[in-house]
Formats: sequence, C-alpha cells, structure tokens
Amino acid sequence: MCIVVCVLWYDTSNTVCGVCMGLVQVPTFAVTDENGKPYVAEIEGQNKGFFFLDPDAAETYATRVRELQKDGAVVGVRPTTLDAAIKYVKESQSKQDPFEIVPIGEQVRIAEAIKSPDTCDICWGTEGVKKKVPVFWVEGLGLQAEDSTAIVTPVFFDQSDAAKFWKQINPDKEPKIEVFDLAALIKKMKKGGTMEFRKVSFYPSRKAVETAVAKMEVKPIAGAPASSKSVFPPDKS
Repeated sequence: MCIVVCVLWYDTSNTVCGVCMGLVQVPTFAVTDENGKPYVAEIEGQNKGFFFLDPDAAETYATRVRELQKDGAVVGVRPTTLDAAIKYVKESQSKQDPFEIVPIGEQVRIAEAIKSPDTCDICWGTEGVKKKVPVFWVEGLGLQAEDSTAIVTPVFFDQSDAAKFWKQINPDKEPKIEVFDLAALIKKMKKGGTMEFRKVSFYPSRKAVETAVAKMEVKPIAGAPASSKSVFPPDKS
C-alpha cells in the first residue's frame, strides 16, 4: 500500500493489469473479531456487513460493536484494499450475510450538491446510475505517465483533494469538478471508455492512507468469512 498519494493507473489496452491494479491502492476498513472476520449487523431482519472508506466511520461502528459484545470480545478496525473489499462484496451477495461498501458521508453530501452535465452517462444522479460511492474528476486535468507519453486522468475519493490538486497546477483558474459513481466509472473503463478514461489514476483520501499506514502492523483481512457473531442482537420487543 502506498504511503504517499501516488499515480495509480489502469490501462484499458492491457487486460492483464485490470481495474484492481488501481483500486488495490485505495484503503478500506472493516470491523473484525480476533480472527480477522468482519462482524455483521442485523438490520431490518437481515444480517449485513460493511467495508468503510472513512476510517472514522469504521471506528464509530467498532465502538457500537464493543458496546454490544460480551466482555473480552476482540473488536478491531483492520485495513484492507478496495479491490479486495469489492471482491468480498460481490461474493457475499449470494450468501446469508451480504456486504456493502460504505462511502465517506461528507463526500456523499458534497456529491449531492454538484450538478451533473446532461451529457454525462456515469455522473452521480444520472438516470440509470446508482448512487453508491462518489468519486471526483476535474474537467481538463490530466497527467503524463512517467514511463510513457500517455495521459493519465486523476480521479479522487475526496473532493477537496481534487480541488487542491487542480489549484497546484492552475492557481488562477477555478476547477470544474464532476462527480461519478465508482461502479459506473469502472464499468465504463472496462468497456474502453472515452479518451479521458482510457488511463485512470485513483487517489484515496489522505486520512484513509494515513490511518491504513498507522494500522499496517495489524494483519489486514484477506477473504475471511463473515464472523458468526452478529453486531446487533435480535430485537426482543
């Protein structure tokens, strides 16, 4: 996992590398037991599990789990990667305890306030696009890859990082930011996308990177089944 925010790109001309080559660098957090198994929560009669992009949200969830578990139960926040989390989520959909990715709440609120252009088919709120995980792109922002003449398009999980990045390059011009749903963007990339999305770099939030690095001494989860322990006990009322 990168300690600094670096250019992580997916080349649609190289099917071997895959989208996960970029998403592997995006930290994600799970609340687990001592064996690294994620806890599940009973919500509206169904068990659900969560991977958090916001480490603070994961810690809040962990606090709630500790309150409801018996004394001595191990509850911890462990880092994993977004590509691993997405794979886990997909595999869990046919099982008893489906999982989902929880976006950064503040970024969802920001995404809701951004008006999407009518011509954007992957933008947040566009008809047919589910609003799950927002990611941000600055129109006209591109980087030259160090090992080639190719232009890489940066995509950010934090809107403020997108704005700051733009201002470093264009201090006298305001950024024009668009917001996409991550799943819609990935689908477009897999199809080859438009020229802007042939090569894409993913920039995780700085807080997520710093938190993940601080927790690296804790073994990340890697495909462990969901814990049999439910976070929230059944409602007896």
